[in-house]
Amino acid sequence: MKQDYTHSEYERFVSENHPLICSFLRERRLDQSEFYDVVVFGFLNAAGFFVGVRSGLCDVISTSRCKKIILYEKEGYFYRCSPYDYFSLEKMRLCQDAVEFEYHADTSEAVIERILEELNPQYAKSQ
Repeated sequence: MKQDYTHSEYERFVSENHPLICSFLRERRLDQSEFYDVVVFGFLNAAGFFVGVRSGLCDVISTSRCKKIILYEKEGYFYRCSPYDYFSLEKMRLCQDAVEFEYHADTSEAVIERILEELNPQYAKSQ
């Protein structure tokens, strides 16, 4: 499997192939609420990565072999600790290979830079 896609290649792959997941489920009359997560693993492994704000979907994909980047909003607390402290996949022992970090809503440029560096170490060297 090719591991050094450009961002536009990833974007094209996802936009062109995500409908295949829905079509596959529909053609086989499989309930999306029951089988989507099963099928999406192959999709994520082919895409090579997942980037998302922490949600229940992160629990579902936590065992995928793809690179996982999970974002936690820094503002706000959940029972006297941050969402990261409470919901970290690593701390919950759901996943040991995810990159997890907190962000402030007003630092979108820095978040994008960090994600690009995580996805492509060569990007950091070129900056």
